Amino acid sequence: MQLDMQTMSAVNVAVTAVLGGVLLLTWAREQESPFVGWWGFALLLQAAGAAAAAVASPINANELVAIGTASIILGDGLKWKASREFAHRRARLLWILLGPVGFMLAVRLGYLESFDHRLNAVCTILAAYNFAAATELARAEGEPLVSRRPAVILLVIAGLGYLSWLPLNLAMPIRDAQWVMVSFWFPATILLTLLLRIALAFIVLSMAKERRELEQRAEALTDALTELPNRRALFEAADALSQDRELKGGALSMLIFDLDHFKETNDRFGHELGDRVLKLFATTAAAHLNGTSIVARLGARNSPPSCLAPSAGSGERCRSRAGAGLGG
Repeated sequence: MQLDMQTMSAVNVAVTAVLGGVLLLTWAREQESPFVGWWGFALLLQAAGAAAAAVASPINANELVAIGTASIILGDGLKWKASREFAHRRARLLWILLGPVGFMLAVRLGYLESFDHRLNAVCTILAAYNFAAATELARAEGEPLVSRRPAVILLVIAGLGYLSWLPLNLAMPIRDAQWVMVSFWFPATILLTLLLRIALAFIVLSMAKERRELEQRAEALTDALTELPNRRALFEAADALSQDRELKGGALSMLIFDLDHFKETNDRFGHELGDRVLKLFATTAAAHLNGTSIVARLGARNSPPSCLAPSAGSGERCRSRAGAGLGG
């Protein structure tokens, strides 16, 4: 099947714009994941840039082609920003704008006069942004996100795809943009790039959903006052530890703490101070445990934490140190 450049350009612009719109609408409706919102905005920007370049190329409007190309580069810069913020890292505006602004300056100053020089520069910059985005997403390894690894792989594939143009363009330089309109390779490249873009858009939505589900589960298993595991989390941990001990052998201890005269403290000084006492107790108890023990709060407003330890020794350390520190 012969791929037509004009048709593929139109399809690319339309599909990219629809993807960007869907992501932006999803973010606007839920107002939860800036990752989705920035990715959607980046896609809309790339759709606009691709449309401008497609319209300007046949009429040799080089200035408009350069602006459209810079918009496409900026879109990938924003995807890097989205990936970096997803990994809880701040994205500097300098690095976002370095690619598109540097490209425009190089064009204005005459360093990228021919089409093949511009193509080499664009492919290099886009590859750098895709590799950088993949690196940022790969850093978020603390979260068990199933979609993270496919996203990293697709971004790396996209980066390698852009770099693959460099040797081809060096071997067969494309001096005139008009040649692109009759080329078979460019439509095929647009098709592959579009497929990667669609896959990444769905994976971005999946990653945001997975993170939100993890956050909701963490909230459901965390006591709001002390930020310790709550009753449900304690019982789940107890089941897991007991099963593990049955398989491996060993003791399991359960300590329940009760603060002396705590009701009098609440009645005399108020619940705000009582809450501070509970927080201090929780912090102290957690600080005196080893990595395999768990401090949790059973549930009532005035109830102190409990200690679940996989061995009697660690449980005794928790009781003696925390209890002595609070005089209870």
